[in-house]
Amino acid sequence: MEKNDIIKILALLVVVGFITELFFFGGGYKQISPTDTSSRNVTGTAVFNGTIRTYDPLLVLPLNTSQAVIDQLRLHDGVKNVRTDQDGIVVETETRDDVYPIAAFLRTQNVSSLSIANIAVTEDIVVDTATGDINATPAYGVIRVVTEPMLDMDSDVSVSIIAVVSEGFIIDYRSASIMTQQVDIPMEAAVASLNGKIYMYSIPWESRDSLGNLSAYGTVSYRRIDSIIFQSPLTVGQIMTKKQFPYITYIDASSAQVEPSFTNVTELALNFQDVQYSLPPSALVIATNQTPDIQFNSTVSYSYTLDISNSSAGYDFGATPFVLETGNEYAVGDSLSLNVSATVIGGRVISYRIV
Repeated sequence: MEKNDIIKILALLVVVGFITELFFFGGGYKQISPTDTSSRNVTGTAVFNGTIRTYDPLLVLPLNTSQAVIDQLRLHDGVKNVRTDQDGIVVETETRDDVYPIAAFLRTQNVSSLSIANIAVTEDIVVDTATGDINATPAYGVIRVVTEPMLDMDSDVSVSIIAVVSEGFIIDYRSASIMTQQVDIPMEAAVASLNGKIYMYSIPWESRDSLGNLSAYGTVSYRRIDSIIFQSPLTVGQIMTKKQFPYITYIDASSAQVEPSFTNVTELALNFQDVQYSLPPSALVIATNQTPDIQFNSTVSYSYTLDISNSSAGYDFGATPFVLETGNEYAVGDSLSLNVSATVIGGRVISYRIV
């Protein structure tokens, strides 16, 4: 499901929850402009600083979220209910405080989620319009933003909006988003520990079923490919002929799938002698502290946890260990000079890569 589909759900929830938010942030409804002011409305853009005061007590996940993740969510602390809606999976939380921790858990499962952040604004917002800048006050001091909860409550953020202003008040807004920034961070780090070695193998097509039990080696990822790739499209006649071979499970003009146990390249060459094709290798990755007893050549890299406590350049990398994967071998205590490309919100790093 696309992010836009999730936003449709949240847009409805914004409308439903708006009245509640008015009272939550202090005070009931008050008239902020005369009834007929459309002729005096001005639209412009604004960027301002605010603070995440709360999230609405819900998260929306893609419809294709795995059942295993959903089952874990139902047992997770702070989850009140999990239900499937037309355009997404809605997670209702016990409290507003539970939204960020649950979103953080989902990120460990490679699942993105969206909620509604209530951004408190304590100063007038400068709105850039075609006729000049206007100082405007948001109604009730709150701007609501559909966003992935990347930061906990009370975090400072920068927000951009398209605002409609009437008589000094922001009476409507759209396209609200929390702004991120790309920064390059030069860092000095020290090797704190070796997590393990990462062995990467390219397994020939005809050997892809010969690896046996790999569970003894630790963390294993095996991307097995049972495909035949045709160099030029097959004709309808060729497809009809070759789909009769018992080891073919699927075939079209560009490729075919074979039974996982079929590895007879001699028989394949005989059956497909009128076709040019390639047999892509499978990819095996093993993260372990031992040396795998596997006959194929490997490329080895190393995974280290780094100590960056004295060199974060004022940015908060959070509690997640800072991990470096490299083809170079280091000893614990070695010093490294790094350049980190990071996506930040304010001073908080939400993602990074070592370049």
